[in-house]
Amino acid sequence: MSTLTIRIFVVLAVISISGIIITQVFWFKKAFQHKQAEFNKQVDLSLQEVVTGLQVYNGSKNGPLKSVNQVNEKLFVVNVNEPIQIEVLEHYLELSFLKYRIQEPYEYAAYDCSSKEPVFGGTVVKQLKFLSDVKGLPSNYYFTIYFPNHSGNLISEMGIWLFSSFAVLLVSLFFAYGLFVILKQKRFAEVQRDFINNMAHEIRTPLTTISLAVKSILGQSVSELNEQRELKYLQIISQESERLKGQLDRVLSFAGDGTQLKLKLEKTELHDFIQTHFKDWCAAELNTNCELILDLNAENSFVLIDTFHFYQSLQNLLDNAKKYSNGFSRILVKTYNPSSDYLLLEVHDNGIGMAPEFLNRIFDKFYRIPTGNIHNVKGFGIGLSYVKRVVGAHKGKIFVTSRVGAGSTFTIKLKVLK
Repeated sequence: MSTLTIRIFVVLAVISISGIIITQVFWFKKAFQHKQAEFNKQVDLSLQEVVTGLQVYNGSKNGPLKSVNQVNEKLFVVNVNEPIQIEVLEHYLELSFLKYRIQEPYEYAAYDCSSKEPVFGGTVVKQLKFLSDVKGLPSNYYFTIYFPNHSGNLISEMGIWLFSSFAVLLVSLFFAYGLFVILKQKRFAEVQRDFINNMAHEIRTPLTTISLAVKSILGQSVSELNEQRELKYLQIISQESERLKGQLDRVLSFAGDGTQLKLKLEKTELHDFIQTHFKDWCAAELNTNCELILDLNAENSFVLIDTFHFYQSLQNLLDNAKKYSNGFSRILVKTYNPSSDYLLLEVHDNGIGMAPEFLNRIFDKFYRIPTGNIHNVKGFGIGLSYVKRVVGAHKGKIFVTSRVGAGSTFTIKLKVLK
């Protein structure tokens, strides 16, 4: 499936699922508003009958034209213009609510204009605390009805809408997960393709070098063999063979799903280790045009490491510093103790550097900074992933800072032995 097809599919999928969700929200809101309007109408009719009942009880037949005023979805204020006895009000409220099938719990209170004091009923009277902020309240006798749990009860009555909304949400989640899996598989396919291409380039180079070196030796007669020349070719064969073996070992180390390396930890003086293995690193035939500077200043440099894996990791960092240089590469290996418990090993280079958006991904398995179809710098995309895995197995940490055109710095943090 092409990239354009994937993008079109993703756009159409997002538009479709967004349309379904928006439609569902719209109809749910409409249904809620319909339920609210129906409830308001029932309450209005029932309270009008309560007013009529109170007027009959008081022997008066002249009521206000507009008796019921709704302050919000939970609070109703009813103007009576007649003295209100709380027991009589409670009686008519029960009869009227029963008639119109209003079963929600409610709280009520009445205001007596003769005493200028409210008369409370029910169990909670907090609804009167905010009446002072309500404009247009009558100045005579009135009572209030408050439904504290109205919104929750109204939603609970919308069972079919809740079920359909949950179903839409579930389908949307499954759809989003399916889309995520498709994109992940596409990315995996791209990584796999790049890995195969890079692996072909990387392995072909040492094999070609070995083949040419062998042909050069075999193509000479015995009298033409020169010890120094023959030794040079044999050194190339040995170095390229070791390089190829190292690459294959790193590939095989990622063949399984396990994340733990089997380490053979040894107490090692890190400065001696670096001096022994890397002091003449730039002098090797395959590492010309570079300068390696060792600035080993850690006061305590005894660490517990697996010498094989740690050597491979440091070799990876130096190889990268050489490969991504601008012609002549100057590499600085520095150590120091930021505290008595830890040692920092830094590898600085003067290479091409990396943009900030790539720094969080360079340690991912098989990831390489995209360069299109240009393979001027060869690799599998497993070197830095291997380094991070090794450092993590030593219970250490690795950090990177970089700037395009100004080089990169890789920092390994290890615990020292006391």
